[in-house]
Amino acid sequence: MSRKGSKLTNSLRMFYVLTASLSTLLLISSAPREVACEDAAPTVITHLFDPIDEIVAEAIKEQQFPGCQVLVMQHGQVIMDRSYGFLTYDSLMRVNSQTIYDLASVTKVAATTIMFMDLYEKGYINLDDPISCYLSTYQHSNKENITIRQLLSHNSGLSSFLPLWEQTIGGDFLQENQQIPASTPYGHSLKDMVIDTLNQMILSSRMPGFRGKSRYRYSDIGFMILHQIAEQASGQSMEDYMAENFYQPLGLKTTLFNPTKKGMPLTQIAPTEYDLQFRNRQVWGEVHDRNAELFGGVAGHAGLFSNSRDLGKLMSMIVNQGELNGQKYLSSNTIETFNKSYFDHNRRALGWDKPNPIASNKVSESSFGHTGFTGTMVWADPDKDLVFVFLSNRVYPNAENRKLITRNTRSRIQDVVYDALASIN
Repeated sequence: MSRKGSKLTNSLRMFYVLTASLSTLLLISSAPREVACEDAAPTVITHLFDPIDEIVAEAIKEQQFPGCQVLVMQHGQVIMDRSYGFLTYDSLMRVNSQTIYDLASVTKVAATTIMFMDLYEKGYINLDDPISCYLSTYQHSNKENITIRQLLSHNSGLSSFLPLWEQTIGGDFLQENQQIPASTPYGHSLKDMVIDTLNQMILSSRMPGFRGKSRYRYSDIGFMILHQIAEQASGQSMEDYMAENFYQPLGLKTTLFNPTKKGMPLTQIAPTEYDLQFRNRQVWGEVHDRNAELFGGVAGHAGLFSNSRDLGKLMSMIVNQGELNGQKYLSSNTIETFNKSYFDHNRRALGWDKPNPIASNKVSESSFGHTGFTGTMVWADPDKDLVFVFLSNRVYPNAENRKLITRNTRSRIQDVVYDALASIN
């Protein structure tokens, strides 16, 4: 395409976006500003969580996100379960307890980390084995001696991020007869050779240098490699392994990858970004992360969808020493092993994040969890036998919206939870 044609195309795109944005603003201006609060747990302490309603109402008014779910569990029981707002700012579809959200990097713990906990417990992997023991292609590479422990702790020296999706625009890295039609969503018709090519790009990626003693660098790439190792060690896809060993036995009916491909209606899924850089459409029911979309919607770093109730069960199982409803999923020793930090100048445990500025400063040192780019968070505090889940789609319709983060909304809500529990103990 000529440079002139490219400019015209970009101009048309901007026109459509501006038109859509204006329409949205008109709808917002006439939409009611009430907070839809549903499914509140009928307990004697429910009213102690009411300040959360005010925080969320303020957040929706400021357009930090159009809606959200907040769930709190203690001693394995739900003590707060509320849904607020709408799927979009036009106030047409209310968030309810069955609404599912794109979890983004919460996938790292709700799928990849838990799978590695299970593989470790079963003796399928050794935490201090180099990745080249499992992936022969990494032998004699600049990454051959990186261990699984380092990958899980983001202490591997890998790049934080690789825009693999940029290489696919125009099909530059594919054979001509393998190019994906522009009208077909990336990831929905990818062939094995394409994924192999993407993995090769990860293999050949550079290793950034570090200053001082710290080698900590948060890395999506590390969890893409962990995805490969998990499937190699188990002989099964991560999607099937997690469904068969955890999600289905736990009764997690809405925790899944590629929800629309499994028949889930869009009215039950919170949309994310209007993607102008890659897909040129509203992303809704498919993974927001562009690299995860390239891998067919299932990746080690992103791709999982769920709601707060399902995640509450999953995290409650971890807090309850790997047991839920009389069934044992993981040993307490495994959970303890993965809830430790092993490297200097690195707060991260194995997969799990530890207390950080995004979480409330009231959480205990033994607590652990993770956040997601789309506006999600799971957090468990063994000292309080407590589980906290916050899900939103703060990236709708623009991922540049960082108000949820700059306003510290998640930690403020957590503060209310801890204050409420402290007042009755």
